[in-house]
Amino acid sequence: MTSTFLAQLLGVTRTNLSNQFQDGNRLLDLHRVVVAPLPGSAARTLEQLHARMTLVEPLH
Repeated sequence: MTSTFLAQLLGVTRTNLSNQFQDGNRLLDLHRVVVAPLPGSAARTLEQLHARMTLVEPLH
C-alpha cells in the first residue's frame, strides 16, 4: 500500500510513518531479514487492500 494510505489508516503523518519505517528497516537489516514487496501496484483504497490481501498466502 502507499505510505499516504497507510498513514491515513494509522492516524499518523507520512513523516512519522517514514521515521518509524526507517527504524524498523535498520532492525531488519541488523538481523538480515529481507522483506520482498508484492508484485503489482500499491493499494490506495480499502477495497484495493482487501483485494491484494486475498492474493497473499498465510505464513506457516
